[in-house]
Amino acid sequence: MVIRSVQLWQDLQAEEDCGEHGRSPLLYPNQTLELKEIKKAHRGETMRLRDGQRRLTGREARAQFPGLRISAEKECVLDEQTLCLSANHCLHALQDRAKRHGAVFYHGEQVVRIDRERKVLLTDEGSSVEYSSLVLTAGPWTNRTLASATLRCLPLFVSAEQVHYLVPKPGHDLADFSLGKLPVVAGRVGLTTPGGVSTEFLVYTVPILPGGKEAVKCATHAQGELMSTPEFQLKPGSATSEMGGGRFFRRGLRTSQPGHDELDEFQHKIVSYFVEKVVPGLDAARPKLVCRCLYTNTEDGEFVVGPHPQDPDVLLATGFNGEGFKFAPVVGECLACLLYTSPSPRDS
Repeated sequence: MVIRSVQLWQDLQAEEDCGEHGRSPLLYPNQTLELKEIKKAHRGETMRLRDGQRRLTGREARAQFPGLRISAEKECVLDEQTLCLSANHCLHALQDRAKRHGAVFYHGEQVVRIDRERKVLLTDEGSSVEYSSLVLTAGPWTNRTLASATLRCLPLFVSAEQVHYLVPKPGHDLADFSLGKLPVVAGRVGLTTPGGVSTEFLVYTVPILPGGKEAVKCATHAQGELMSTPEFQLKPGSATSEMGGGRFFRRGLRTSQPGHDELDEFQHKIVSYFVEKVVPGLDAARPKLVCRCLYTNTEDGEFVVGPHPQDPDVLLATGFNGEGFKFAPVVGECLACLLYTSPSPRDS
């Protein structure tokens, strides 16, 4: 799916205005340990390389990227085929293409009811949309939308992740953390959870991109607060101990959504510790900007794509566990194949 998705994003970029973007090296520091969440390598095995990847010592990585701090003898893996995209530009490009093919958008309208018997979708602004087949890509609002269609909820749970945008400490040049001078970094940091359990957390950083926020994006993956609210509904009977198959260490449920810029100290602590160890020139103590990003998670970490078991005319694409955007083109291609009953790209 990754290869096909990259091909489709590149096709879009060749035809539409997707803003400036390009390839950036992706560095896995100190990665002789298991990489299940990063590259699906087998647990306990050294990462097997593919085309475009090579091994570096920490000393070699620091020579190529002076802004990094990595122990000289530690082994790293560098992937030189990573694609950086501007999400806003890509979404606008996709909308423009859809409009040219006849798509109609109802901006700012909320679905309040789906009448599956009459095959009509109703919004809070009074719009009525007839359908023969319905594709729901409602993200964290999936279960609320299913309830409006009198369909069973799915075992999904929503987490409020936190993205930090960091600028350099005094004495460091902003340009040294831009695309081309700093790689994308994905690594692990060991900390003790609020419950007293010592564990490792995945953290990533993205260099400053042209046309972006003039700051390095940094976040931990899948460690946000879990929520149960009227907006983000859980399947009845869901237990927090079952959520995420062990990926999440937080067991409490928030009954309200955090503010868009509300600081979560737990995620900030993880990010700060990683940055201080790996990219010490960044000022993690004083983020330029903090914002929330909602993940729609499944219990096993797998995507949900296909017809709802109660209605074959309702197709779902949800539960992407924080990876939905990068796979959007290939998921859309799969949905089109399901709608028109042709073989899927994976089968052909």
